[in-house]
Amino acid sequence: MATTTRGNRAERTGGHDAPGTNLVDRVRAALDRDAVGAREQGTGRAAADAWDVRSDDFWCTVRPPGHAARAQGWKIHVSARTGDASHVLGRVCDVLLPRRVAFRFAGDLERLRMLNSLEADRASAGKFITVYPDDDEQFMELVDALDEVTRELTGPGILSDRPCRPGSVVHYRYGGFGRRAVLGNDGGYRAVPTDPGGSAVDDAREAWFTPPSWAPDPLVQRARSAPVVASAPVPRRAEVLIGGRFAVTSALRHSAKGGVFLGKDTTDDADVVVKQARAHIEVDRSGRDACAALRHEAVLMRRLEHTGVTPRPIALLEEAETIFLAQERVPGEPLRAWVVRHAADPDVPWALARPLVEDLVGLVRTVHGEGLVIRDLSPTNVLVGPDGALRLVDLESAAEIGAPAGAAGTPGYRAPEQRPGVDGSHRAHPSADLYSLGGLFFLLATGADPALPEDVGTTRDTVERLGAWLELAARHGATARRLAPAIRGLWHGDPAQRWSAERVSSFVAGLGGGVGADAVHNVRSGSGDGPSGGARSGPTDGTSGEPHDGASPQPSDGTPPGAGGVPRCGGGLAGGGAEGRTGCAARQDVPDGPRPHPDTEGDKVPPHPQPPEDDVLLRDGLAHLVATMTPGRENRLWPMTAGAAAMDPCSVQYGAAGVLGVLARAAHTTTLEPRLRYTLHRAVEDGARWLRDRAAAEPVVLPGLHFGRSGTAWALHDAAALLGDAELAAGAADLALRVPIAWPNPDVCHGAAGAGLLQVRMWRATGDERFRQRLVACADTLLGAARQAGGLTLWPVPKDFDSRLAGAAHLGFAHGVAGVGTFLLEAALATGREGYLDGARAAAHSLARSVRVDGDGAWWPQGPGDPAGVRPAYWCSGSAGVGTFLIRLWRADHDPLHRDLAERAGAAVHRARWHSGTTACHGLAGNGEFLLDLAEASGEPIHRARAAELADQLRVRTAIVDGLRVPADETATGVSASYGTGTAGVLGFLLRLGHGGARLWLDGEEA
Repeated sequence: MATTTRGNRAERTGGHDAPGTNLVDRVRAALDRDAVGAREQGTGRAAADAWDVRSDDFWCTVRPPGHAARAQGWKIHVSARTGDASHVLGRVCDVLLPRRVAFRFAGDLERLRMLNSLEADRASAGKFITVYPDDDEQFMELVDALDEVTRELTGPGILSDRPCRPGSVVHYRYGGFGRRAVLGNDGGYRAVPTDPGGSAVDDAREAWFTPPSWAPDPLVQRARSAPVVASAPVPRRAEVLIGGRFAVTSALRHSAKGGVFLGKDTTDDADVVVKQARAHIEVDRSGRDACAALRHEAVLMRRLEHTGVTPRPIALLEEAETIFLAQERVPGEPLRAWVVRHAADPDVPWALARPLVEDLVGLVRTVHGEGLVIRDLSPTNVLVGPDGALRLVDLESAAEIGAPAGAAGTPGYRAPEQRPGVDGSHRAHPSADLYSLGGLFFLLATGADPALPEDVGTTRDTVERLGAWLELAARHGATARRLAPAIRGLWHGDPAQRWSAERVSSFVAGLGGGVGADAVHNVRSGSGDGPSGGARSGPTDGTSGEPHDGASPQPSDGTPPGAGGVPRCGGGLAGGGAEGRTGCAARQDVPDGPRPHPDTEGDKVPPHPQPPEDDVLLRDGLAHLVATMTPGRENRLWPMTAGAAAMDPCSVQYGAAGVLGVLARAAHTTTLEPRLRYTLHRAVEDGARWLRDRAAAEPVVLPGLHFGRSGTAWALHDAAALLGDAELAAGAADLALRVPIAWPNPDVCHGAAGAGLLQVRMWRATGDERFRQRLVACADTLLGAARQAGGLTLWPVPKDFDSRLAGAAHLGFAHGVAGVGTFLLEAALATGREGYLDGARAAAHSLARSVRVDGDGAWWPQGPGDPAGVRPAYWCSGSAGVGTFLIRLWRADHDPLHRDLAERAGAAVHRARWHSGTTACHGLAGNGEFLLDLAEASGEPIHRARAAELADQLRVRTAIVDGLRVPADETATGVSASYGTGTAGVLGFLLRLGHGGARLWLDGEEA
């Protein structure tokens, strides 16, 4: 969507409102003034209505008539404090409009506030206005003119740029100018300048000035009155001293507002933590900047020093527009990390949680006793020492009781009266910290942050929004049952009605060692003085960390069941071990048509008896996807998260293909109500047309299934089958034939294995011999790409490949061994070639050697060299993805080790349900899909029951958006449509759980 403006007339080119109009109106007024001046002076400059003013979701771009942007060059950025935005923009317009220079700016004050905030990306922070000079000569003229008209103004420094002079708001860097960036190998758009030899180079937006070596700085050249000669790099200092006293040893984190560093006090060799604050980076909506906030924190630390609840401040140092606060380094870990280590199923065991609860209440009471409100009591700001002692480590938001206060705090933990939109509209009160205390209790009770997307079109208080989640946890966890009444009392919407710290202390003191049978009733009602009954502790968090030796653990039932319905090839794809590996070697090809996938109709997952809540979430979610589709918008069919803004809009992971695939599957599901299916059918028509046209407009064809055109072709094929559209089907087949099948990256998501899975799908669906030939070529190439390392067969990404994955050798499904193994298995089943099955078995052998077993669970690290504690449980990396491959391989070769490891992976996935996100890529939806695979293959009802438990988790992590219940996305606090990280992936799992069907993007299902 964009809004095109000619002078004061605006023409909508999409269905969404532009950002705010205040700053855009300032530019329109400047254009009109410039046109009047031009007429009076008779200069012949363009009239105001000849300029192109175009607004998108964030930026407003202004171009003179006939403007043709340079491909690349020196660009200018102008920063401004949010309160000065209109003034700065007006002065910049006075310079640029008479010179007919193109520029863009943040479309309204809220967008600029985001750029100036501590949450902004370091490389983007402060970039209010971007100016695009026509050449280097104009660049220098504009730098001088802009610096002159903004000389007395202030704004954030821009880390990726160089200021034209110290303290100036005018900055510059070298980069691409193009309106459309190039689609890179990782599936995202990026500006790609070219060097003097014509080779593409990355336009790196680092948090420091990084001009290309072949682009000398024009301002430096002018200052020296001679061309710049490349010099040897300056060696880094062995030691960084702050204030001539504090030696920095490492960085804990970096952000737009500054860094946090570990170091030594050179006067006494004491360990210190040094906080940095950068001027004009705003920490709240009042405009208070990070420097003021850090000075404030230093004052409060001195005030609280005698209490021992904060680290001891040592020194406050000021250097130019930066402030440093050095404080003692206290041992310990953030509360969130402590909970991750100790949370079980779902909560922190009561024996550990109770003393922490008591100390949290004591800490809050101590601060309140000093006349202060913390205002940002969160699990990152509370440190748990080795002895269990608690310290507060961030007081930037704290305020005197009764002082005027605005927005502050951490999402999920901040009280309603402290949320954005309250600018000094209330007075700081201890009740806000009590609300946050309820959030910390929720974390102890569930192992998760109390974070959900905000409702839209309705208002519910926190207990209404999160009560079902708390109740679910209380059914399983003793700590959750004990703390639930206090959590509800602390979360009261009326600050005056919240439990006091004294009441919480009394309540906790009265808690017994057990939980009574009426506890769940008390959880729902918030009544009672506390549960009683036996304490419960979950399984330990330990892991052996030892590679599996490849020997088969005892199967769960002693004998693996048969895999009826799996096609066989002379025994080679049926038997386990050496006995079954005959026959296929003599039959390298199967010329009589494609082999059907082993998942025949009789094998597909039968519907799970679906609770009404699941039907509501599924129906509402599908209706939400239809309602938010924007086929008239050029750049994206569905709204996405800010992090996905630069990603391919046609992909499965973030784009239209993934959502379209779910809608097509749902429209084909006869057990859904007819009216909904009709609506979905119409949406698939519109969506398929948009996807076809948008993909055709992109010249780059990437191979990956989830980040490339393989997923696009798959979605178009499924849509064509539903619609009975022969032309669309032909287009999908043509796209599938253009997908590269040889690629440096071998994986499923971005690379060759993903392309291979598409060829298998199309071969089975169409019988077109070209697809069989291509899948054979792809499989042969991948067999040749395998590398041996440490007794493992791996498929590494070449180190010199232009990708963030360069050099990676992963084990999981998305980027590694399990995904490549799955394609080789599918190629073996489709062609009967024994060599491909051998490749799949080699992949499985590597996974058996690298497994990490803990009790009945099995985990795999992302890569072979990861530390023992790394044990993800997801589809992209970890148990769900590896298990997806192993259970399919077991159906083909009946090796009991493969089934046993897959079932152990299922146990790990189930164990992780409380502490997983919602998504298909790395969360509950993808994990649930694997459990349905297990149920289908093994016939064991426990796996489907576990999948239903994951659906229970999804039902409580929702928001109400315009009357529809919609699941949270990967951010936990937002809603987005995408398959890999948002709504569509969740709905795909719920659809399969409740209505049956094959697995999307892996097992074909014809309409």
